[in-house]
Amino acid sequence: GTINLIAREWGVSSDPDGFVEQSTARPARRLFPVGLNDTCFLACASIGPDARAVAGLSVALKRRIGRLAYVAAMMRVLVSWHRPRLELLVDGKPVACEAVFIAKGRFYAGPWSFAPAARLEDADLHIVALRRARRRDFAAFFLAMMVSKVDRLTNVQLAKGREVLIDSDSSQPIQADGDITAHTPARVVVSDNPYLL
Repeated sequence: GTINLIAREWGVSSDPDGFVEQSTARPARRLFPVGLNDTCFLACASIGPDARAVAGLSVALKRRIGRLAYVAAMMRVLVSWHRPRLELLVDGKPVACEAVFIAKGRFYAGPWSFAPAARLEDADLHIVALRRARRRDFAAFFLAMMVSKVDRLTNVQLAKGREVLIDSDSSQPIQADGDITAHTPARVVVSDNPYLL
């Protein structure tokens, strides 16, 4: 992928050969996969403006300009902004929001973190729900994420759990580990059987 969030969190090489060499030279770590409908992810997932940008990403443009293609996709999302209504059940507890970010690991989209306490080897999901997801709300969230201060925003609801059920007023793309892998409605659940890497 464009960014290897597992390598970043574990402090190992993002080069495949280097990753394998460094990973096998240390004691094995647990890595809990997270089920998402009929697929899974390892580090993070989201529903909101960022997921719509990933859904609209031009693969040809990404080949030409790399990560800057995500900026171009986000500019298109900014023009045609959409605020769906999402209904979550986090371990059975209801949460209403317009965008949601789910962390299994610490990092998101590179060096940033919306859930600094999340760890790949822990079994918990860290959920950040934006009650409102207007352009200014998303901008505030992104700026807070850059300095790991998302928990100070008054527009967010924080939760932890092992299972998240997600419904919405319209089908929404779900970004998971940098790709669109599912659409709402969705069930997100941490596996009871971790990988050992």
